[in-house]
Amino acid sequence: MTLQARCNTAVAAALFALLPFAASAQSADVQADRLTDVMMQMLPFGKILDDAAKADAQWPLQGKADKVSPTQLGCLRNELSSTGYRRSKRAEALDYARANPDRVGADLALLDGGAAGVFADFINAGVSEAQGGKKVEPTEVMKKMKADQMLSFVEFITEPKHAPLRELVGIGEAFDPAKSSQENSDSGKDVGTRLVLKLMLGAMNTCDVPPSTILE
Repeated sequence: MTLQARCNTAVAAALFALLPFAASAQSADVQADRLTDVMMQMLPFGKILDDAAKADAQWPLQGKADKVSPTQLGCLRNELSSTGYRRSKRAEALDYARANPDRVGADLALLDGGAAGVFADFINAGVSEAQGGKKVEPTEVMKKMKADQMLSFVEFITEPKHAPLRELVGIGEAFDPAKSSQENSDSGKDVGTRLVLKLMLGAMNTCDVPPSTILE
């Protein structure tokens, strides 16, 4: 065998050995994309962020934009946008997919089976209530749902085995069927506050803006 032939054989063997790793990486990327799509449906904060930015050129540092440079303000606004929000959740989804390759398929099946849609309907109802001031009763939202969708949703928010998925989505253990609708509503508002704060602090870290900027 010539030297060239031996080199070709060695390269081919190396590439063959790397194929499983490449396939695994590709699979994690695909799973992360799907998880991100579903999370964008469940927690549609992107539009809220974009609307806030359109309404105020100094957002998110209303009245304090002079504390940072134009570059830093632009960076913050980019991070706290629908694009930045998706980028942040996609990074979390990729970490999750890499750490839990054997469960992502079942996670997506559960969410696609109705859990994501039901959750999104409740969130959108809450957003409409906050924006319009008219209280939306949970029963009104539930009337539009099918039994299998509700079963999927209840499994998602109650089963201990889905705790890692709830953490990924960002709700943790906030919702409890044993609690009243008002208690769950209050928990939902707390979740929203924590998620926004997490996004804000993450953006400030990325853009090298000290948290003290918003406290001064």
